[in-house]
Amino acid sequence: MIHLIVKAPSVTGSVLTFAGPLLAFSGAALFAGSVLHPQNRGTAVGAAAYRRWAWLSVIRVGYYLVVFAFATGKALEIVAVLTGLSAPSFLPVQLSVLYGYRNAVVLAAVRWTWLFAPFGLGIAAFLHYR
Repeated sequence: MIHLIVKAPSVTGSVLTFAGPLLAFSGAALFAGSVLHPQNRGTAVGAAAYRRWAWLSVIRVGYYLVVFAFATGKALEIVAVLTGLSAPSFLPVQLSVLYGYRNAVVLAAVRWTWLFAPFGLGIAAFLHYR
C-alpha cells in the first residue's frame, strides 16, 4: 500500500538482494526447528488428521483456482498458482511450539504439502515464460 503514496528508495533493491537469502535461511531454520521440536515429534498423526488436511488442501487449491480464473494479469495468475500450490505454511507449526499445542493436522500439512510445490513452481514458470 505504501507504494501508492511514496516511491521506494533506490537502495531498496540492493538491501532486498542482500537480506533475502538471510531471511530465507532464518525462516527455514525456524521451520525445521519447529518440525523437529520434541513436542511435535511426539504427536501421532492418524487417518483423521490426513483426511482433514486433504479436505483443507482441496479448499485452498480450489479457492486459488477461482482467483486464477478471474485474475486480471500475469502477476496475479502467478501469485494465485504459487499460493494455491506451494510449500506448507511455516507459521502454524511454529505457533504450535510457541504456544504449546499439539495438532496432528498441522503436522500432516508439514509432511505432505511439500508435494504441491513442484507443480506450483512448474506452472508459475510456464506462466512467466509464455
